[in-house]
Amino acid sequence: PKADISAVKTIKGKENKTKFVYNELLEVAEKSQSSISLFLKQNQIHYRSYYIVNAFAIKANKALIKKLAAFEEVEIIMEDGLFIMADIQKEKNSDRTVTYGLQNIKAPQV
Repeated sequence: PKADISAVKTIKGKENKTKFVYNELLEVAEKSQSSISLFLKQNQIHYRSYYIVNAFAIKANKALIKKLAAFEEVEIIMEDGLFIMADIQKEKNSDRTVTYGLQNIKAPQV
């Protein structure tokens, strides 16, 4: 289930809106994740809960994924993407430091 935060339009003040949205997201996540969270704790499986998107992050094998998929509350199971950072190529003028920038705009002459 997803949190209904449509009432935020009627709330005055940024702090009050923030509290409302936070509380709604947290309440929905706690209710909808309770049985899965209990299962994971009972089986000593490390997990991380993300109330903002009402999701879990878990390292799991195929057997665990099948068990989790059997829960009525589970809407989707996604594999995390693999991110690889590109190698950083040094520029030919690799001495581009703050000092270089200051010299480049002729700050010492000012």
